[in-house]
Amino acid sequence: MIESLGCLKRIEYFYPTLKSAEKKAADYILKNPQNVVHFSITELAENCGVSETTIFRLCNKLGYKGYQELKINLAAEIVEPLKNIYEEIKENDDMRTIMQKLLTSNIQSLETTIMLNSSETLEKAIDMICKAKKLLFLEWVVLVVLPLMHIINFCELELTASFMEILICK
Repeated sequence: MIESLGCLKRIEYFYPTLKSAEKKAADYILKNPQNVVHFSITELAENCGVSETTIFRLCNKLGYKGYQELKINLAAEIVEPLKNIYEEIKENDDMRTIMQKLLTSNIQSLETTIMLNSSETLEKAIDMICKAKKLLFLEWVVLVVLPLMHIINFCELELTASFMEILICK
């Protein structure tokens, strides 16, 4: 039953069983869900006036494996559902329709990436990509990784790239 509840409903459900510090964090999440999806665990803890350990304990009590899982579920709950962004490309679609479907999918992938990750996390990912000797691209990551490559000026990097999904090999 609890697995079927959204993040905010889980907080309300478990609220009476939470310790005072966990309640502070829960109150903050309930009042500021749009902000929380952009915060690292450290930022959330600071905004709530609690420790990172308290945030992690709250996540566990809510049935999540960690803070990232809480953020993903919270984001899924608060983000307005879009029409099917991963629309299937059909055989009879003209080139303009195919391009529009790909553009819409790429935009949503980037927005989700930005929403679910802090600037610090994205900077670390870009740093790892820049320091990698070899990149391997697999199909499902191409929609997110290729736009990031423009940020780090992929063309200037002396890397061997195979297209299918990114694996960073040191």
